[in-house]
Amino acid sequence: GYGPEQGYPFLIEAIRKHNYTDRGINIADDEIFISDGSKSDCGNIQEIFSDNNTVAITDPVYPVYLDTNVMAGRTGLYNAQSGMFDGIIYMPCTAENNFTPAFPEERPDIIYLCFPISWAVTSIVEFILWIIVYRRTMAQAY
Repeated sequence: GYGPEQGYPFLIEAIRKHNYTDRGINIADDEIFISDGSKSDCGNIQEIFSDNNTVAITDPVYPVYLDTNVMAGRTGLYNAQSGMFDGIIYMPCTAENNFTPAFPEERPDIIYLCFPISWAVTSIVEFILWIIVYRRTMAQAY
């Protein structure tokens, strides 16, 4: 089973001692983050955002990105005809676009970039372009 949500005290102490205090760095136990894995982290990180935020996801996407937003109520209604949620902006990743989605026409508040091919294959330049385009879009919105 899983350990305590905030980590075992002995583990926190070992991390604090071996990675910090032994090197002369003072750090409090509550400054050390212990995670039970990426799935819950992906779900939990979205809790810092408003329930009214518009979400864009790649399609296909790792299920946790969509599922946690469904549970948070950000996705609108499920459309059985399309097999998609009405409140989500879907960004197709297909062989035709080299599995790299186009920037959505609608302005999302949150974008989950989860590519069907390895992130290592997708260049850092493409990621930086995403940031530049989004920042310019945000600047124009205000």
